[in-house]
Amino acid sequence: MPAPVSHNDQQWLSTLEELIDFKARFGSLPGDSGRHPRERALQQWLKRQQRLEAQGLLRPSRAEALNSVDGDWRANQTQLSWENNLAAAILDYQSRGHIPANGEGAGPWLLRQRSRMSAGKLTADQIQALDDALPGWRNLDRLKWAERVRELRLYVDAAGALPTSRVKDPAALRTYTWLAFQRKKLREGRLGAAQAAQLDDLVPGWRGRSAG
Repeated sequence: MPAPVSHNDQQWLSTLEELIDFKARFGSLPGDSGRHPRERALQQWLKRQQRLEAQGLLRPSRAEALNSVDGDWRANQTQLSWENNLAAAILDYQSRGHIPANGEGAGPWLLRQRSRMSAGKLTADQIQALDDALPGWRNLDRLKWAERVRELRLYVDAAGALPTSRVKDPAALRTYTWLAFQRKKLREGRLGAAQAAQLDDLVPGWRGRSAG
């Protein structure tokens, strides 16, 4: 008769099952991508297994089980995950032709990188890699502007017209307020030529009747 499984072993096997499910779903071991609510906890658990093995305290059967999940389980998954996310951000950038805004594709990940850089949590190599691959990724003001243009384009596509001061929806009113501000900047000569050209291209008629 097999020996009963201890509570500790049950917990370990349960977490291993979570790890297997995560790998099956995302194709990689947990890192810091924020893809799943349990990713951080699984990442920390995996790090504990790495430390135990380095100290000679991890059971061979457990090391073998982890090997069966991913032969690279001993690697720095945070760095691997970061590099994978950077690669995805580069592809997103190339497909769009611009740095993705906060609500687009890799935008949320890039937003986290800006926050981490401000907090001193990005390495010099990571910052350099971002600078080399994604010129302008640090410029939050420009990204916010691009996001507002996108919101305006989406509104026009859905409503078939530009927003006016009479809109009731708070998001639509915000879009109208932003548009009115761009028109004001245009009249005062403070709107950049590239920005005006982008609006002309994406939202024909945005200048309004008084623009001529």
